[in-house]
Amino acid sequence: MPTPSHIKTVGYLGPIGTYSNQAAIQWADKHPDVSIQACQSFFELFLMLSKQTVDAIIVPVENSIEGAVSNIMDLFINHANTYIIDELLCPVSHCLLAQSPASDIQLIMSHTQALSQCQQYLSKHYPNAQTHATISTSKAAELLANGKLTEYAPEHVGVIGSAQLSTHYGLSIVDQTINDVTPNITRFVIVSRHHATATGTDKTSMILFPRHNEPGTLATTLAHFASASINLTKVESRPARNKLGNYVFFIDFDGHNDDPIIQNILNKIGRENRYQWLGSYPKAD
Repeated sequence: MPTPSHIKTVGYLGPIGTYSNQAAIQWADKHPDVSIQACQSFFELFLMLSKQTVDAIIVPVENSIEGAVSNIMDLFINHANTYIIDELLCPVSHCLLAQSPASDIQLIMSHTQALSQCQQYLSKHYPNAQTHATISTSKAAELLANGKLTEYAPEHVGVIGSAQLSTHYGLSIVDQTINDVTPNITRFVIVSRHHATATGTDKTSMILFPRHNEPGTLATTLAHFASASINLTKVESRPARNKLGNYVFFIDFDGHNDDPIIQNILNKIGRENRYQWLGSYPKAD
């Protein structure tokens, strides 16, 4: 897609070497007028977008192994008037990094998603090692490289992350492609305060907030898409956080909001329940 004229700066979860950083670079390579800016957390990213400190942000929303990135889904709920304008699919290949290839690893640090995506490998090769979650894969590498550890000596600590981290932080690659399933793909989306124009090969994302917790509510909504022959690509629930047993539903489907057929479906849904439109945008290649 052409670079929207309003986008000059895109925020991502840093520091350098995270998979978000790689995704941001990949998107910026296609949009040379855009600069990228690292942030410390996903919460900060959405806050910067709402304060217009950056023009857009890039965040992971789904992984082919672990499914939805739940904290990102919750941030969408809490930040209305933010819209997905593009998406990209990024392959993820995890490595085990340490100070030296022969390190006696007793603690393994990384982002929760990376740790989860390598559970089988860790159980087989490091069954007695402890794990510790960090805010990003790069943060784990930074802590090890700088010796900012409390309970373990650096030579007993390993990190899961990309091969690029080994170069950036001067770490050794102990093992490569340690994710439990290959290929391992993460879907990233670019989020802005503006809408994307139709391209002819688009998809739309929305959140359904059922007004009543009763049989048939979700089925009625999905029937509107079926009757119009609109393909659903994702339906996923998240706790509504107001009462145990209440859920909201994230729905992705083919088509653009400018299409009269899509508008008709959304009008029907709006009369029955509340929904939050998350944007219509080009499908990833």
